[in-house]
Amino acid sequence: MKTIPFILLVFPFYLMSCTGNKDHLIITYHLNRSDFIEKLTVTGTTQAVVNYPVMPPIGFWGQTAVLRLAEDGQFVNKGDIVFRLDPSPIPKFIIERNESLENEIASTNKLKAQIINNLQDLKSQLRNEQAAYEIKKLSMGKSGFESFAIRKVAELEFRQAEIEVNKIR
Repeated sequence: MKTIPFILLVFPFYLMSCTGNKDHLIITYHLNRSDFIEKLTVTGTTQAVVNYPVMPPIGFWGQTAVLRLAEDGQFVNKGDIVFRLDPSPIPKFIIERNESLENEIASTNKLKAQIINNLQDLKSQLRNEQAAYEIKKLSMGKSGFESFAIRKVAELEFRQAEIEVNKIR
């Protein structure tokens, strides 16, 4: 007896479930075969895979201003212009270096002239000492007829002239 009310209760649900119009009750999606792609959004900064430091040439001409700089994060290839420096200090640098070179050349020429002058002075002094030596040598020969004291003075003067000539040579 208990089965009849149960069947009567279950039978309407069974009839409703057997109807062919199920699309409005169950959510379905049509799938296509493709690669799985997941998009991920993250805040922060990224690090470059290949990072080269960029500097002006060593010994560059003083303070320079950057006229153009590549955008941050821009992809660049070999040979691309990454930055452009202001070339205006270069002519000033060249003029200053030319003036410095001319001053050094003038200083060198001045030193050469001083060396030549000193060499001529030394040659002159050597000739004077050689002449004094020769004079003392002649006076030594002449003093052979003088007294012993005068001969000794002449001999000492001759030795002194000899020392002066050797010192100059």
